[in-house]
Amino acid sequence: MVKITADGNSRQKMFSLGTKNISYKLVFSNDYIYLYNRRGSISDDDTKQTIRKISLDGKEDDVVFEFDEKGCQISAVKSYGDNLFIMINVVGEGDKESRTMVTMSGKGVYSYNTKTKETNKVIDDKVTDFTVNIEKNTIFYYVANKGLYKKEFDKNEVKKIFNYSDKENNYAQLSSDKQYIYINNEFYRNMILTKSAKTYTWVIDYDGNQINKIETPGIYSTYFGDKRNTFCIHDGDVQYISKSRINSDTEWHDIK
Repeated sequence: MVKITADGNSRQKMFSLGTKNISYKLVFSNDYIYLYNRRGSISDDDTKQTIRKISLDGKEDDVVFEFDEKGCQISAVKSYGDNLFIMINVVGEGDKESRTMVTMSGKGVYSYNTKTKETNKVIDDKVTDFTVNIEKNTIFYYVANKGLYKKEFDKNEVKKIFNYSDKENNYAQLSSDKQYIYINNEFYRNMILTKSAKTYTWVIDYDGNQINKIETPGIYSTYFGDKRNTFCIHDGDVQYISKSRINSDTEWHDIK
């Protein structure tokens, strides 16, 4: 782990994360790093997946979450407030007949409270991605071949707010900001081996109404961005759409 100043002029090696692995993913929360292996388990002898909690000074290194099943994969870890939300999938081989590269069986979403150290299962469904709105105290999650749902933590009620379109967004990835939720189908296009199929980002409000539909350059080209812009890579160039115009703009703009 290397600490770099904002201007890039100074670098300080802090500590080693262990064996070098390109599948390592990091999540930062308060004064800790949460480390997991995105690749998942790939053999009968390697079934357990874990999340390690490492202090920024490298003095603390503990396993805080584990899941044990052949083919299991910690697909996403996201930090919201005092909680880490963890999505689990079990991955298998696809087949040419169904035109899929892999099969994915969702094992739901768990929460780990960084203060109480309690772990709870918050969603029990075939979730492909999720996003949490802290102000609304609500998790929004996409279920394979169904669509987008929301669950208010206090009320523990589940409501479907957006239907999926077959062969377009059976699987989806999500992001959100204070105004909208963003649904992207690039991961699904990669799964179904259809290079010529179009890819999109849908912009919807928190009631599930479609505000905009933006065509994207292709598989793994779009980055949800920050509160100001969303980005994509097109023919090697970085382009953007301003969040101030995300409700109507469908053209990607070159960064000047």
